[in-house]
Amino acid sequence: MSSPFISEDTYEHAIDVAPEAHGKTPSYSQTSLSPQNVAHFGNVGFLADNLLYVEQESQQLETLSTLNSSSPPQNDVGLHQTMFGSFGESFTTVHDGSYRPSEGLIHSQRLDGQNTALVVVPPALSQVQQTSQPRQANGVYFDNFNHGINALPPFWRCPANDTSIPTTDDHRQYWAGRLLAGMNNLTDVFDKPSAAFRKHWFDPSWYTAPHRESVCWEILAIAEGLHRSRPFALQTFDPQFWKQTFKTRDWTFSQRMEKIITLLTYSKARCERLLGGMSMHHVVGNPVTLLSSTRGNAKQNRRRQDFLEAGREAQKLDPALGVVEDPATSPDNLSRNARQNLKRQRLLEVGRAAKRQKTEL
Repeated sequence: MSSPFISEDTYEHAIDVAPEAHGKTPSYSQTSLSPQNVAHFGNVGFLADNLLYVEQESQQLETLSTLNSSSPPQNDVGLHQTMFGSFGESFTTVHDGSYRPSEGLIHSQRLDGQNTALVVVPPALSQVQQTSQPRQANGVYFDNFNHGINALPPFWRCPANDTSIPTTDDHRQYWAGRLLAGMNNLTDVFDKPSAAFRKHWFDPSWYTAPHRESVCWEILAIAEGLHRSRPFALQTFDPQFWKQTFKTRDWTFSQRMEKIITLLTYSKARCERLLGGMSMHHVVGNPVTLLSSTRGNAKQNRRRQDFLEAGREAQKLDPALGVVEDPATSPDNLSRNARQNLKRQRLLEVGRAAKRQKTEL
């Protein structure tokens, strides 16, 4: 069966396995790649620097040489396959291997009768030249975007052959809907129901439904990019971030999504940060860490509030508890904010003491 835009003799490929990535010696072969193999070869592929890479079930990197023909494909699909970029954007690739952003988020194209989503995956980090000095006279380190994106950190992969990765828009809509339901949940949340909380989450004009859904779609695109194109989908150079994210390398796409949904369901503060423009890469990479810290912060905030209330009650019974003993810290010598902070600190100290006394009794 022939493809309308890929012939059986179009490509030759060389298996190029990075030893640093897989612990093996590079091996090469010169074999013909049929269009059927392209369509069923694996779950991801990308065209970069005039090379088409696809992910094989053996977890080896298949490097396909450029088109032998100098003329572009004749049909309107050609090699313009869908690619999720390293920043959660979708890219299309043209015949000469250059990139151009697509107008919208295109999920897949038909390849030899099969829906196959292709994604941008930079080469292994072993190919990145480490340098302490700018390479160019103008002071920049890299020649172009492609060169710069290759400097992104750790080279590891999410599980291969992950059938939970969405391949259709219906499947993506399912996950986007789950994310949105989690974001809209206001039951049993970690957050204190303050005036600001009520305004932000009960006023439909504050965070509109389209805005919330837009954030959910972006989270979904980044998560899918991560599971198709390795960690390069997450753009950050924070070592602590990668230390935590590395622990999630064995998660399937659905496992990651469930944890992200849990985070959005119970932490409205995290949702607000996302709606306010916070990096989504941390939510996608470390949802469990963020959930744990959010739960811990909420618990500490509740304890702090209890101490403040106990301190206020204690000061009502004994006004002397609020007397300033050190003239250097007299409220007259402090700014308004400093006085408020000092007052809260005193309330906390008095509250803790009152709680201890109550416990001892």
